[in-house]
Order: sequence, then C-alpha cells, then structure tokens
Amino acid sequence: MKRGIMSRGGENMNLIEKVFEEMSTDADGNEKQAAIVEDEYMDATKDQQKAIDRVFIALCGWSLRTLIKGHKATESYNPYK
Repeated sequence: MKRGIMSRGGENMNLIEKVFEEMSTDADGNEKQAAIVEDEYMDATKDQQKAIDRVFIALCGWSLRTLIKGHKATESYNPYK
C-alpha cells in the first residue's frame, strides 16, 4: 500500500481523509481540543512551531499561526496583510 493511504473496511482513504473523518466523529468537545492545540503550539519552540505550521499547511492550506491570529482578530482580519 502506498504511503499516506490506509484501508478501512476494504475502502482506501488517504491520511488526510482519515484525520478529517476521525475529527468529525470525535466525541470530545471542540473548544477543549482547540485550546489544547493552541496551548501546545504556543508552548512549542520556534522549530516545533515551524513543523506544526507545515503540517497544518498540508492539511488545510493555512499555518496554525495564521489560523490563531485570524481567530483572535476582528472580522476585518486579512491574513494577506
């Protein structure tokens, strides 16, 4: 099987599809999970933050730093500034 592809019940899905599926079916509260992600990121070293940002860019096209800034900013936030 190719790297990044997994099988579930005979159905193949890539790793990103699997992550999103697991996130959508997780019973834990989103607010608690979001706080954990943000806290871990803010406590990480600069090199760790860069690695986390690369993963988030691969997952959704945005770095976690940009998502955090946008979440904390007003509605007029523009990540391209």
